[in-house]
Amino acid sequence: MHPAALTLLMHFARGEHLAETVSSSDRVAWVLPKVKLEAARRNGIVIVEDTVSVTIAALSVVSADAATATIHSIARTVTLDVPRRTSATTRSNAAAAYRTDGGHSASSLSPVDAVLADLPHADLSLGARWTTHELVLTKLGSGEMEIVHTVTALSDASATIDVKGFGSITGVEYDLPHLLPGKMFISGTAVFDRVSGTFVRETYALHNSLIKPDRDEHIGFDEHENVAITTVVDP
Repeated sequence: MHPAALTLLMHFARGEHLAETVSSSDRVAWVLPKVKLEAARRNGIVIVEDTVSVTIAALSVVSADAATATIHSIARTVTLDVPRRTSATTRSNAAAAYRTDGGHSASSLSPVDAVLADLPHADLSLGARWTTHELVLTKLGSGEMEIVHTVTALSDASATIDVKGFGSITGVEYDLPHLLPGKMFISGTAVFDRVSGTFVRETYALHNSLIKPDRDEHIGFDEHENVAITTVVDP
């Protein structure tokens, strides 16, 4: 017997509580010709920025309707700067509105947030596929990403969505016009819990780059990031 068709509409109830953990490892390498690279290292310049962070957040639903939910978040983030062997702790306390009806966002999103934006309204079955186009802001600049979603597992309890996104970095936010355009890529999975109406597990690998030829070598920046998100709805 096949499970019922899936509708990816998140639903929250006022007063509902959630706990979220976000783990990230991010490496941004400075790509330089060999001679310049060795000179930078001799001068003590960090060639590979490597950070590891963990955010633990307590979320509460302030209000909710069929289209949006306002969620209050109290979060604590610990970030380790690997090459400098330092760590920092930051805290946040804020509320924000989220679309739960799969509506399209007119503003730039992080690549991770872009994955679950613009969800389809139609019922989905195993093997269903859809494509979205999102404005994205990466750590190397902004652009537009095309994201292909595929339902790869479906049961009465949950659904697994595989994603692959490709795009171009065209923005000049970081004053690097001579390296544009760049490339952006994301792949991973998101698990939707049908009982709670929430994505409860997400894992993504990202690769963004701004690299151009420099005679026989190359110059620019190359970023690799891995992100894991776990969300638990309190009973």
